[in-house]
Amino acid sequence: MSAHPTNPISPVMVTFLVAGLVAIMPFAIDAYLPAMAAMASDLGTSVHYLEQSISSFYLGIALGQLVGAPFSDRHGRRPPIMIGLIIFIAASIAITQATSSGSLIAWRFVQALGAGVASVNAATIVRDMFDEIGTARLFANIAVVMMVAPLFSPLIGAGLLSLFGWPAIFMFLASYAFAIMITLYIWLPETRYLRRKPVDKNGYRHVFASVWSNVLAVSLACSSVCFFLYLADSAFIFLEFYGFSPSGFAWLFATGVVMLIAAHQINRWLLKFVRPRRILLYAMPLQTAVSFLLLFACLMSAPSVWLIYPLIMVLASITQVINSNGMAIYLSLHPDHAGKANAVLGSMRFGMGGLFGFALVYLHSAHPITFAALSVIATVMALTLFLACRSRSDLFARHHML
Repeated sequence: MSAHPTNPISPVMVTFLVAGLVAIMPFAIDAYLPAMAAMASDLGTSVHYLEQSISSFYLGIALGQLVGAPFSDRHGRRPPIMIGLIIFIAASIAITQATSSGSLIAWRFVQALGAGVASVNAATIVRDMFDEIGTARLFANIAVVMMVAPLFSPLIGAGLLSLFGWPAIFMFLASYAFAIMITLYIWLPETRYLRRKPVDKNGYRHVFASVWSNVLAVSLACSSVCFFLYLADSAFIFLEFYGFSPSGFAWLFATGVVMLIAAHQINRWLLKFVRPRRILLYAMPLQTAVSFLLLFACLMSAPSVWLIYPLIMVLASITQVINSNGMAIYLSLHPDHAGKANAVLGSMRFGMGGLFGFALVYLHSAHPITFAALSVIATVMALTLFLACRSRSDLFARHHML
């Protein structure tokens, strides 16, 4: 892995430090999913209503990333990471004292705001310290962590729930964030000075200046909605609608993560032979087709979980493939402003996920058909915008992107 000669720490150490920081988000999203039914009972509400805490988390992440990126460009990487983690820890502790669903949803937004401010700097640190090849390799290692964390977090959450109750899950999140904060404070140096090229303070203006680049970003954000809806509605679908136990749900969720890891491996193999744009040309229509199949399956009078679950996971797996290749294309269109472009795309994804998540709650039908219908709407929007980019954008044609 190639690094700048003045790098103060080794690539292996950077991998562990950045991966630990990035893992906060999947832990915070997935660890409490098995406890949703117990939390709803204690707070006097329904699981479906409490799913707003996931949507508010998405919106908090979106805002945090937009705020964190320019803040780190002006003040360095360490300050926003420390501030973001302190906010995350305080909000996690406050959640343990929540006595109503409204206060829990509000504190989840604050928790996510801190996570977004801190985690958006992960990609920036890597770009500060490594050249293009080294960055690509380290991102590949981090992607594995992003898949491993969701594999174990529901199991950890289910275990803490059975032993100590649901507040213990959020104390675990606070403790994890505190450990990461201390570790980063001791071992992570300031990396902004390693940049060979000064940061353009007008980066956001340049990112938003390209109309068709923005259309592609919205398309990718709509495509991501399927995965965000799965995270938001999985507790209701499997805990309430199909009656799984918290531990059974955790194992079912972990099995789904294995499928997502397999999708990433298939994508890596495909990239040896096919360009990202070609993968998107097939993956986007396939995602739309699977969403329609899921909707038709939900229209059955008594849809079997062993029909619905595979369709949901295939849909989520295709979404991950689209995300990886779409990000590569989008960031390549903004080579001089990759940090802010990454923040914009991440914010659009989480923001769109939050909006559809709230729609999921307010259109609640006590049936997975709401999830399926919103997935169809999102994938049709994604495919339509993608085809518009491909057919009408001179920018993409010049870059041979679409």
